[in-house]
Amino acid sequence: MRNQDQVIKSLNEFMNSYSKHCMVIGTDIQEKHMNILAYLALLDKSFKVLLRVDSMNNGKYLLGSNIKTGVATKMNKLTIYVDSMQVKSQNNTPDEFDCILVYPIAALKGFTDNNLVDIINDRKAQKVFWISNRDNYDNEYLKYICNIKHIIEMNNDDDEVHNRIIENTIKTNTEEYDKLLVDNLSYYDIEEAIDNKYKMGGIYTSSMGQELCAGSFNEYIFGGNKSSKAFCIKVLENKENNKYVLLVKKCCK
Repeated sequence: MRNQDQVIKSLNEFMNSYSKHCMVIGTDIQEKHMNILAYLALLDKSFKVLLRVDSMNNGKYLLGSNIKTGVATKMNKLTIYVDSMQVKSQNNTPDEFDCILVYPIAALKGFTDNNLVDIINDRKAQKVFWISNRDNYDNEYLKYICNIKHIIEMNNDDDEVHNRIIENTIKTNTEEYDKLLVDNLSYYDIEEAIDNKYKMGGIYTSSMGQELCAGSFNEYIFGGNKSSKAFCIKVLENKENNKYVLLVKKCCK
């Protein structure tokens, strides 16, 4: 990994900040998640860590064949749990961690992926690292959903490998969603905006239950006279033209 001192400085800044989420990118492919674990181990603190990978086979490859969900392994003072992006593998995973590593983020199914709600709302963690393998997917949506302000770049220290990866990286799979503007975050105004956009024939109920908060993200079900639909909604922290901004995508269920 090149510019190691700068990378460690960036990691220290994130760990000492009030931010909960960061994104780790760069050409050091298949190494960035292990680099993060090595960094956390060097801090010499008794961190409880979740490594969420695309499959348990990947977890076994990384940390040994005896890895099982709900069973911790040790790395220095780190206590590491592993599960996968498949919901059934998460049943035995604890809810509270010091740090969560999600790898690779290209395996997420975009805005409506169940792992986003699970990591953001259902798991408790001080810090979350969203880690890429190759940077050939558009991950801008994650920056919005997770309010990411810290981008940590880890690049391969071999110039030939580094340059070849950059030359062969083409951004694909741009995530699409709708942007709605509302005067306030009451469930009445949000239901009205959803109904007007998606033609549900009038919404008579929803799972929101209360006014949303700026910066929040979750999945909600809306019952309309024509149909019932589920949507993932992100409320941006900053207003636009003095209105609240909702990023909305219908869940395919």
